[in-house]
Amino acid sequence: HRRVDLLGVELARLLVHRLAAARLSGLTIPETPSMSLITWTRTRLAYALVETGLSGKGVLVTGASGGIGAACARAFAEEGARVAVHYHRGEERARAVAAELGGVPVLGADLTDDLETDRLFEEARAALGRVDVCAAVAGVWPQEDVPVWELPLERWEATLRQNLTSTF
Repeated sequence: HRRVDLLGVELARLLVHRLAAARLSGLTIPETPSMSLITWTRTRLAYALVETGLSGKGVLVTGASGGIGAACARAFAEEGARVAVHYHRGEERARAVAAELGGVPVLGADLTDDLETDRLFEEARAALGRVDVCAAVAGVWPQEDVPVWELPLERWEATLRQNLTSTF
């Protein structure tokens, strides 16, 4: 069973900051009256000078058909990474994200199935040349909200398998 080195995965916090920095890159004056022009300029310059080292890296983003995963895929692409977009059930949304990013590879797999996960990484390596980073963003929560004391064991185990075991 192959494992992927996750040490190269950017922290979600840095991704959020990089997304915010992208919005600061315009020449507009800040709308917030409490932010002085000097503070705004320093912030803008600080973010402009951050080098993430992601340019040219092969990045597989799991769960990229959802909101957080799609935002991560966009952020990696903005940094110059070669991105592959993963989905499980949201193929149409994944294809829309991929089209937005210039037609990057779209790969489907059920991450709770070891064989499908192995196939996903084989396909990602074939599409990207190599996988340097796996941003394990995929996660689900059942639509019906049930109090913990009423939660069936099967649902608990399925949720753990989908959200925790799949990243292992």
